[in-house]
Amino acid sequence: MHSCHLGSIFISPKPQEDSVKAHPIIRGVIFGIAMTTALVAIAQTEKESIPVTREQVQKELVKIEAAGYDPHRDSSAYPADLQDAESRAAAAINPAAAPTPATRRR
Repeated sequence: MHSCHLGSIFISPKPQEDSVKAHPIIRGVIFGIAMTTALVAIAQTEKESIPVTREQVQKELVKIEAAGYDPHRDSSAYPADLQDAESRAAAAINPAAAPTPATRRR
């Protein structure tokens, strides 16, 4: 077996067999994590790729403006003011499903 010694770096032509073989459970866990990550990425891409029409956006804007959101107001409270208006608009449609102030995103 030939090896090369470069200063403090030792290069072996063959890797250690113990370091190459991974435990089957570890390989399974790594495979599971990789597959889960891939599936989540695909699901997000599919969700984001659903086209929204201009009419749908305009209707949503009318609803949240009716609930008190003003897109022309100072944006220092954004996105909290938009989220509050969305919560109020959702409460107007379905009061039981609307988030309470304690569960609202900030």
